Amino acid sequence: MGNCKSGDGSQRLTQKTPAGGCPHQLYIRWTPKSPLYPLIKHSGLNIRDWQDAIIVNQVGKRFYNELESGYPNGSHEGFFKDGKPYVHGDWRNTTRKPFRPRNYIDAALVLNEGSAEPDFSAGPQWAIFDAKALERENITLTPGICDPELFFEADTLEALAAKINTSPWQKWKMDGKVLAESVARYNTFVKAGKDEDFDKPAPQYAIETGPFYAAWATFAVHDSYAGLRIDKDCRVVDLSGKPIAGLWCGGESAGGSSQHGLGRCITQGYIIGQRVAALK
Repeated sequence: MGNCKSGDGSQRLTQKTPAGGCPHQLYIRWTPKSPLYPLIKHSGLNIRDWQDAIIVNQVGKRFYNELESGYPNGSHEGFFKDGKPYVHGDWRNTTRKPFRPRNYIDAALVLNEGSAEPDFSAGPQWAIFDAKALERENITLTPGICDPELFFEADTLEALAAKINTSPWQKWKMDGKVLAESVARYNTFVKAGKDEDFDKPAPQYAIETGPFYAAWATFAVHDSYAGLRIDKDCRVVDLSGKPIAGLWCGGESAGGSSQHGLGRCITQGYIIGQRVAALK
């Protein structure tokens, strides 16, 4: 539903992903048939259409257009302003791309929205939806599908907020009245066909049929461009560029703007494995 602890999440987003209510996924949903499932324990939910849910922060306030992408900066996707194609290696490509920042992180982590000393963390975000949404999404809540610390069900929104407050990841006590007010306001946008707060295109479905649900939908940042400096053999080097004996590094913990994800960690892990094996 939304990004879980390792992720919302969601759906089309780095910050919000299609799955939620469980701790161990970003874009991948682990099923009981996976050999990793005994470690993962929960497969989570998959919401296909974010017209079926809203996102609130840990104090129960909505803060974003749920249909919008969540990348914090403008992206390379889409068309250029002049309608001409991308030209490989041409520095002017970026000048032809309309800048369209989409700052989900900034919106989710607004200070004074439940933040407090010493870390001023704004806490998790939650996807809120109702029984009708489950029907539209054709979701069956089978036992064990979601982490009980990250997914909650209640007959009223006030009771739902109380259950959210039992999550160990909730740093601020959500006021049930605030959550109910957020949902009620969103429902007025559905009736009017216009989101006056965050410009969600033509909100379609009111959240009004109990039971009500809350699923962990917190973003997860899964890319890193900072890290330890390495050479071509994945040996960690010091400030003068000299390899440090016996120390290797690969994957996202290694610095540099190279390929990320499995391609990077598998390749660099293979290199490290070869080098370490050759020492024996």
